[in-house]
Amino acid sequence: MGLKATSVNFEFTLGEIPKFTISTDSFNVGDKEMSWNYRIVLEPAEKDGSLFNEDNYTIREVFYDENNEIEFWSDEGSVPYGISFQEVADDFDLMSDAFKLPVLKVVKNEDGVDKLVEIEVEYEYPTESDSEEAEDSDEQ
Repeated sequence: MGLKATSVNFEFTLGEIPKFTISTDSFNVGDKEMSWNYRIVLEPAEKDGSLFNEDNYTIREVFYDENNEIEFWSDEGSVPYGISFQEVADDFDLMSDAFKLPVLKVVKNEDGVDKLVEIEVEYEYPTESDSEEAEDSDEQ
């Protein structure tokens, strides 16, 4: 199986293939064209191998096939990374886009294999007027 990409940025595992790095909007695995983005993922505490006693949210790299179906995702949460200040800032911007997409949750399919499904999360994003109101109350 071949992998074709143009630059290096983060690690993930694909089946038997050892961890390798990639950073590009689209790439090929064999003859399959794929794409990726950052997503917020809820991992339930009861999941096998979970390091936490409570449900936890992480930002993960999620990879999609040519039909935009999830193929696989990174083993661990991500942190902004780069070899320059600008690269870290750019990676952080990509991560911030995850907040504009539905949250994904790790669940077992009928064969007992992990998969990701979209879930609803109630959260009100702060607006600029919220920040101004907070500043006004701090001044009083």
